[in-house]
Amino acid sequence: MHCLRPLLIIDAVHLKGQYKGTNLVAMGMDGNNHIVPIAFGICKGETGPCWSWWMSVLKECIGDSPNLQFISDRHVAIDLAVQNEFHLAFHDAIQPDAYHKLIQVGPHRWPRAHFPLVHYSYMTSNSVESVNACIVLYRKLPVLKLAETYRAMVQEWYFKRQELADNMTSEIT
Repeated sequence: MHCLRPLLIIDAVHLKGQYKGTNLVAMGMDGNNHIVPIAFGICKGETGPCWSWWMSVLKECIGDSPNLQFISDRHVAIDLAVQNEFHLAFHDAIQPDAYHKLIQVGPHRWPRAHFPLVHYSYMTSNSVESVNACIVLYRKLPVLKLAETYRAMVQEWYFKRQELADNMTSEIT
């Protein structure tokens, strides 16, 4: 994580076909605002115990940091798992009814300037949704084949980005 923005976007996609379950996904962003897959895990469903297990494994891999921010949808289990595992991190839950709450508090309280951390202009989990769209045709595959598909996709992304980096004339992103 030390080479990426301290930002994790978390989401889940439900598997189809004979092999039911849920694919939990964490994405990061590099300095060029490219999506970087950090972790994925396949579990029974989008439940509290599954999210807790997955977050505990994620924490073992990347650690905890006061600069780390999480963005996810409004699923309560994600929020609880982040709070229980990542004590130093900031979690931003996206709320569909936020419009009404914002109107109630008034525009004078809306500026991003009062947000305590740098958020890199990411306020939604749409980037993870785009990765989920890449695997929509593969959601019916057996678990190991799905994992292999992810590995191949990520390997191709890293290869293309390495080629781009090799041709850069500046070290600044």
